[in-house]
Amino acid sequence: MSEKFIEFRRVWDKRQYRMKSPVYLACRTQYLPFTWRHDGQGPATIDVSSKNIEFVKTYGILGGLCVPIHAPRGRVGCLHFLDRKGIDLEHCLETHRSALVVAGIYLMNSCLDAAANADVTQAINHLTKREIDCVTLAGRGLTDKQIAKELRFGPGTARFHIDNVMKKLQAQTRVQAVAKAAQLGLIGPIA
Repeated sequence: MSEKFIEFRRVWDKRQYRMKSPVYLACRTQYLPFTWRHDGQGPATIDVSSKNIEFVKTYGILGGLCVPIHAPRGRVGCLHFLDRKGIDLEHCLETHRSALVVAGIYLMNSCLDAAANADVTQAINHLTKREIDCVTLAGRGLTDKQIAKELRFGPGTARFHIDNVMKKLQAQTRVQAVAKAAQLGLIGPIA
């Protein structure tokens, strides 16, 4: 990476331009790829008079092609291609729109998968012995009351441990928690 780019990222992050960027704000409302130029060409939602656009101009960036990416729970990402040579971005967009959308979706899914895998890996390390015992017995079809009797505590405690496993493994249901625990090798045979 060039020194100039490293400096650009440092200043961009320090000034928190990402959250104030008119390009980023446009990504929140746009669903299809778009182009922008520091001279005002591009979607009307881009305010080229902002400090962000002035800042990128100082680094020789003439404009860019942006692919908005919308993920679950209101998360938004952007895949940017920056122009420093005066490329015909509109032509690139017309020619490669479908590929750009697919690339954006692929990138976001890869990022989400990596984050989910990291969370699950961390969760595995943090499952307690009681949580593993409870999810194993749940996998054998026992109810909270039966798990409580087997492990010698109350049904509320059994439910508490199952709920913790669901949260840690990002499972929506008890059955999904058991399935994920089995796939990860956290529980032995459940038959």
